[in-house]
Amino acid sequence: MIKLKSIVIIGLLLGIAGLSFFIASKGEKLLCAKVIMGTMNDSVTGNIKVLAEQTFQLKSHAQGIVTFVAIKPLSKAIPVIKGQVIVQLDISDLNRSLKKALMEKSHCEQRIDEGSIFANTLEIEKEELNATTALFNAEKITLAELKRKKNIVTRITIEVEQEKISNSKELTNHLILIEDLKAQIKKMTIRSPIDGQLINSNVSGGELISFGYNLGTIISNERLIEASLDEEDFVGIKEGLDAAVSLFSSGNQIIEAKVSRLSPTVNPSTGRRLLYLESLQSTQMIQPGMSGRVEIIKSKKEDRLLLPTKSLIGNSVFVVERGKASIRPVKIGARNLRSIEVLEGLKVDDIVVYETPHILTDGQKIRPILTNHIH
Repeated sequence: MIKLKSIVIIGLLLGIAGLSFFIASKGEKLLCAKVIMGTMNDSVTGNIKVLAEQTFQLKSHAQGIVTFVAIKPLSKAIPVIKGQVIVQLDISDLNRSLKKALMEKSHCEQRIDEGSIFANTLEIEKEELNATTALFNAEKITLAELKRKKNIVTRITIEVEQEKISNSKELTNHLILIEDLKAQIKKMTIRSPIDGQLINSNVSGGELISFGYNLGTIISNERLIEASLDEEDFVGIKEGLDAAVSLFSSGNQIIEAKVSRLSPTVNPSTGRRLLYLESLQSTQMIQPGMSGRVEIIKSKKEDRLLLPTKSLIGNSVFVVERGKASIRPVKIGARNLRSIEVLEGLKVDDIVVYETPHILTDGQKIRPILTNHIH
């Protein structure tokens, strides 16, 4: 019985070994693709991060006690519109002062409208001066009496002018005080400068805040995509070029964009230069802080031999010939994330390995599985 079991085990082992040998003799299954003729995008790639097009740190312009805030600290972000009240400080004292100032201005205007005692007296004295002048001309009074009357008219004229100046000054002071109070009240109301999102608040109701306190942050609804490229990759980059953006948090989704502007400087510590992209699609779902990759298309070349980027090992590829992987040197041109332009070494319909070609050896048997990888 024991001998029978041993024979069975030995037979199974031999069967497994034979099967393994059979599989090995047929070669490992590997993904492969045909070299095709197509359009080659000459492009460069770089890292990107998403920014808000505008960011505002709201600051207090006066000291006061908070009576209203749109959101409390650590609350969920909310949409806001331009001019919406974000934080309101207590203005009860200022309102009382404003009411008093408006009342005093009104009383001043009423007093001015009712007329001047000096002005009425001046009119009477002018009439008496005319009569005194007539008497002097008729030689019925002396010159001294005429001069005395003229001096009275001159003094009252000066008093009338001084009263006008005083009234004007008082009314101007009332107006300035009212404008100052209104300006202070305006400073106590902090409004959103743009349409956007209030993403955080640093104050709560009842809190006493000082001048210049950071109240919270508002960002715009529009997004700006900042890309970082190596300095040497900037050759041929200009505004208006097409670009494809992929975000790490969005899987395989591609966002179409265009180069909107280039940074005029290079970071000397990293050797990288920035450029900015304008999305051609809605950016509502793109949040500031997201990161990813960008491919900027510098030019398109028609009728080019193409093979998958993953198939390249240095300056060589593995070509499938009679069930074996045969290494072959190639001359390459433009490249991007997915495809390589072949200048020499391959022809249309040649089959190349693009699944882990770096682990193959020249002449190794394989079983090619064709895929349409390039497109």
